Amino acid sequence: MRRPSLRLFFTVSLVLLDLGSLALAFPLAYWTRFVWPAFLNVFPATKGIPDITLYHQALVALLPICGLVFYYAGFYKEAVLSAYDEFVLVLRGMVMCLLLAMAMTFAYRGAEYSRLTIGLWSMYSLVFVYVMRELDKIFFRRLLFSVSGPTRVFVIGKG
Repeated sequence: MRRPSLRLFFTVSLVLLDLGSLALAFPLAYWTRFVWPAFLNVFPATKGIPDITLYHQALVALLPICGLVFYYAGFYKEAVLSAYDEFVLVLRGMVMCLLLAMAMTFAYRGAEYSRLTIGLWSMYSLVFVYVMRELDKIFFRRLLFSVSGPTRVFVIGKG
């Protein structure tokens, strides 16, 4: 593989991992909110436990919205960011997704969604997206090194 095709493959893998992380965080947030006994002892489900298909429908609507938010937030412009810059970028993107998800669930009057579940989803998503992006960067650095070998650099100057 040449470097340009690796770059495209890296970007596609980031998009798929981001959307997969968002999708994985949703059932975990639902389980934490409505099934985990320790969490239910602190935050009881006073209005009952809703059907998970209601939340799957919300996820189907949220995934493309979050994908667009990530794209316009610059998630796929820079190939390699520092871990801190990556975390700040993911945090900003997830805050925007959280605000849009809250607005969407508030505006939709067909069903009631647990705001706590949406908040848990955003926290889990923040962790999953960030960790998956960091692991993807490690994988592609090793792949790039194995494909093209070390890059020779001649440095002139001080420091």
